Amino acid sequence: MATEGYRPNLQVALKRLNRRGVDVVFSYSDDNAATGMQRGALPFRDATIDLVSSRHEAFVAKETARVLRQGGTFVTQQVGPGNDEELALLLGEREDERGRWDLAEAVRQVRGAGLRVTESGEEKVRSSFLDIGALAYYLKAVGPLEFDATSLTELERPLREADSKIRTVGSFDVTTSRFYLVAEKQREDPSQH
Repeated sequence: MATEGYRPNLQVALKRLNRRGVDVVFSYSDDNAATGMQRGALPFRDATIDLVSSRHEAFVAKETARVLRQGGTFVTQQVGPGNDEELALLLGEREDERGRWDLAEAVRQVRGAGLRVTESGEEKVRSSFLDIGALAYYLKAVGPLEFDATSLTELERPLREADSKIRTVGSFDVTTSRFYLVAEKQREDPSQH
């Protein structure tokens, strides 16, 4: 069973996964950094799932805990703070001010839902774009998800600026930020009953 929360990807997921025997259902949740009550119910019964994984997708920790069986595991990899910050600056955008989203906040949410974090880590790495075509392709792929500027006319000035830097310095470097955590739903202690 798989869920998809980004409508443009739903048909792609259905086409690719259904032919492999995997059912796909739409399930959306608010951004984890959103302030206030986060929405996003998972369409599954309580305590029926052994493993929940989430890669670069928002999740509601209480919902994840609700659907996991005792001893079940939650694994997530998320985009961390400062991701693609050089591109955001190039496009004239500032760091998102919706709220904090980093490993510490994810751990807080997961623990708050009653799950025990068993492993976690974070990393920032540098990627170098050596030609403007590669950078333009990357922006086409991630732009609609990360940045406001998406049309060619909006991107022309920034792309020319990045191209000038590549020609002068040899590359346009970008920071990639990721973090992960693994958590489990603890088994109930029978002696507590």
